[in-house]
Amino acid sequence: GGGGGGSRGGFTSPTKMRGTVQKNPKGFAFILPEDRGVADAFVQLEDAQGLMAGDKVEFSVRRGGGRSSAIIHNVIDRAKTKVVGEVVAQGGDYFLRTLSHDYLYIPRTERVEAGHWVLAEIVKYPTREMPGTIRVDENFGKNLTPRHDIRMAVAEFNLPEEFSAEATAEAMKKRLEARDEIEDTLGRPDEKGERRDLTMYDFVTIDGPDAKDFDDAVYVATPTGGNVAYKLYVAIADVAFFVTPGSALETDAKRRGTSVYLPGTVIPMLPESLSNDLCSLRPREKKLSLCAEIHFDREANIVDSLFYDGVIETRERLTYQQANDYAEGKSTEFEKYLKPMRALFKKMLVQRQRRGTLDFVLPENKVEVDKEGNPVKIGPYPSYETNKWIEEFMVAANRVVAKALREAREPALYRVHEPPDPKALDELNGIFKAMGFTHRLKDITPPDFHDILKKLEGFPMAGALNMLILRQQKQAQYTPDPLGHFGLALEDYCHFTSPIRRYPDLVVHRGMKALLGRERGSRGRGGNREDDLNALGQHCSQRERNAAQAERWVVARKHCWYFHKKLGQVVPAKITGMNARALYMDLDGTGADGMLDFERLSGAVTFDEAKYKVYLRNKKSLTLGDTFDVIISAIRWEDNRILIDPADKL
Repeated sequence: GGGGGGSRGGFTSPTKMRGTVQKNPKGFAFILPEDRGVADAFVQLEDAQGLMAGDKVEFSVRRGGGRSSAIIHNVIDRAKTKVVGEVVAQGGDYFLRTLSHDYLYIPRTERVEAGHWVLAEIVKYPTREMPGTIRVDENFGKNLTPRHDIRMAVAEFNLPEEFSAEATAEAMKKRLEARDEIEDTLGRPDEKGERRDLTMYDFVTIDGPDAKDFDDAVYVATPTGGNVAYKLYVAIADVAFFVTPGSALETDAKRRGTSVYLPGTVIPMLPESLSNDLCSLRPREKKLSLCAEIHFDREANIVDSLFYDGVIETRERLTYQQANDYAEGKSTEFEKYLKPMRALFKKMLVQRQRRGTLDFVLPENKVEVDKEGNPVKIGPYPSYETNKWIEEFMVAANRVVAKALREAREPALYRVHEPPDPKALDELNGIFKAMGFTHRLKDITPPDFHDILKKLEGFPMAGALNMLILRQQKQAQYTPDPLGHFGLALEDYCHFTSPIRRYPDLVVHRGMKALLGRERGSRGRGGNREDDLNALGQHCSQRERNAAQAERWVVARKHCWYFHKKLGQVVPAKITGMNARALYMDLDGTGADGMLDFERLSGAVTFDEAKYKVYLRNKKSLTLGDTFDVIISAIRWEDNRILIDPADKL
């Protein structure tokens, strides 16, 4: 790529940095630097031609002529092997215009026509001089259907679907090893071995109705006398037993970094023989687990924690709704498991409030699809008090594990959430003032944010303001440094409870195993190599963001199909966002976003960013939370936008 364009004037910073390429439909690009303290760098058209969206590059910044631009030294890693796009004709040749604005040459031997949508494999990557070349794998024709959405997302977001034959074979072999390990544990007097028999404990799982990969099981005991009022047992699938360093299973899992949950389907991090069977803590089956035992006093302060490998057998597979029926006094069926849990949760909740966590009130939206991928139902997903029970128990386990790793200096990955930028204070207070919300954020601390979020309850624009406060927060990430978690108001935090679906949790499990091994006197074996962890943390953070983007893309696409059937219809809508070009509105409470482009309104429109208001030519103003009826006008498929117009003159 590039080369030092020193002769072109301007000052070139000698610092080489790494970043990710983002393409613009007009052909130029930006680089989003890995170091978040550095501004995005502009890439000129001729340099951008050798890059593809998502590529990792090494670059430096040249300043001059009023704007800084990037000099590309080399492409470290090509993001994609497959692409999806629409065939366009240009000067007697065909090109593929991909979903992320790359242009690739289609050889004349391929049988395509303009307007065809294809899934293709990259044969040659682009250079500054030559566009890349593709080979068509699958031609979807001119008419895309909801059936194609997942296939498109898999290619666009580089989501590997197949597992290697070696990984599948390893999973089969591990089945027998696990059976032996369980028999050994149950067959010997307790306390003799490294793994404990915990099958006498009443563990249950509580999950959503569709879940199959049960990572975590819980059991709460209430001892009498002494200063321990509650013992919380959190048993997590012992994935590290099955996925060992250097194995094919590990290679596949690490590459994925996470499972991806898309409407109607899951693209798992581990083969289903592990994720839905061997590792899944299914009811009345003996399973290997890594257990955290946490002791609380009467006020739910943590007084002690213990960790060990175990064998558990869950009693029931409950849903949040079943557990909630008990919480609301509608059923006593599972009382013996749930009563102590509820008592502990109530006390933990008081502690949570006292710490001052950031509790956002934002609806979770869900899309239900039929066999053909058609959206049949979209809208808010019910959330119960019992969702919070499990969340609170998992946070407690993550907390004590992180503390144990940090104190032992055992290399692992922490889940770190840094405080927002200090300028968030003035920005948010300005918006509060403009919206007539009388309270102010006093300082950038979790308790101050907690306080504001609490005071927002019942305020007409609470939903929109929750969203704005959330946008001011930094993204949580994985790093080997234990820097704490701002949103949870915790000094120690890691991800320990979902190793079936998140790679960092597996890294944490390995750290804990090394720790336990050292305590038993064997040298810490099978731990994490410290020098790999920085890059691994970045990789896992990137894969997590990529999964979230894939999920958002498919959900937005399903929303488009849903409202495609309603073209021309009038629906109620509520303003959830705005910028200088458009209003964004929640359509009929479904969580689907409609976009009202100002160019479609008659007369001049001005956007006042400081006040979050839009002024129409008749001096009428619109702001977040305002509602009016809109017409579903068109679907813009290239970026999954539902275009709307006001039903009545504004």
